[in-house]
Amino acid sequence: PNTSVINNELKIQKDGYGINLSQINSKNRQLQASFTLSNAASVSMKVFDLAGNIVAQLPETMHNAGTNQLLLNIQHLPVGHYICRFHIGNTTVNQSFNRY
Repeated sequence: PNTSVINNELKIQKDGYGINLSQINSKNRQLQASFTLSNAASVSMKVFDLAGNIVAQLPETMHNAGTNQLLLNIQHLPVGHYICRFHIGNTTVNQSFNRY
């Protein structure tokens, strides 16, 4: 896929749909991820600690074309660095974030 990072946004173009994943906001004890789809797609989100353990997740759900948002409660996670993995259609996108 064509991938670029511009102004803290991850942009991917693959298989006829585009993904624009905004910076993750984890300050309010919720993981808030915004993304834009050019076509409807199934989306799931998992959060991993640096040891590779799944520490939080949202099940796969169908999202319409346009701007969408996922919210995940992460208040149970200790302060630290994490990897957020999105499965969007047949594409996997990883983005790191810090829990403050």
